Amino acid sequence: MKKNILIFGDSIIWGAWDLEKGGWTDKLKNYLSREMIYVYNLGIPGDNSKYLLERLENEILSRWEEEDGELIVIIAIGVNDSQYILSDKKCRTGINDFRKNLKGFLKIIRKFTNRIIFLGLTNINEKITASYDEKTYKNEYISDYNSIIENFCENNRLFFIPMFGLLKDSDLEDRLHPNSQGHEKIFQKVKNFLIKKNLIK
Repeated sequence: MKKNILIFGDSIIWGAWDLEKGGWTDKLKNYLSREMIYVYNLGIPGDNSKYLLERLENEILSRWEEEDGELIVIIAIGVNDSQYILSDKKCRTGINDFRKNLKGFLKIIRKFTNRIIFLGLTNINEKITASYDEKTYKNEYISDYNSIIENFCENNRLFFIPMFGLLKDSDLEDRLHPNSQGHEKIFQKVKNFLIKKNLIK
C-alpha cells in the first residue's frame, strides 16, 4: 500500500544550511523513494505554531486523500514560539497559547490519521552571539517548550522523538540551524525511530 509522510515545521524542516543534501527531510525522502513512500517537506522558515495551525488542514487536504493510502504526519515546531522578545519581556508565543495550538494540531490531524509524530526541539549554540532585531533564543526557553510538547505527547499517547541535546556546537552552522552533519544526525534518529515503530522498513 502506498504510504505518505507529511512533515511540517520551520526552517530546520525546510533544510536551512544543509548545503550538501537539502536537510534531513530530503534525506528521508531520498531514503524512502524506493519503497513507494512519499515524503512531503512542508517546512517554512520562521514558522511557529500559530501560523502552522492556520495552514495545517489545507496543506493536508491538498496533498492526501483516503484512496492515497496510509498517512503519517510529523510535526516539528516550537523553536520560534520560544523566541524571547526583549521589548515585551516574554516569549513570542505564550505557554497557554502554545498548548492550545498543540491541541488544535491534534484535532485537525485526527480527522485524517492516528499516525502522528512530534519531534522534540533542537538545542542551539549559545556561544555564538546574534542579534535578531530585539529577539533572542535561549536553550532555557527552548527546553521549556520542548517539555510541553513531550508532556502533551505522553498525555495523548502520541509518538515523541526527543532531539534536545542531540546536536553539538560542531553540528550547527550558526546559532540555530544544523549544518550537513547536524541534519544527518536528525535524519538517522528519525529514520531509526520509524523503523523501530514499524512505520517504515
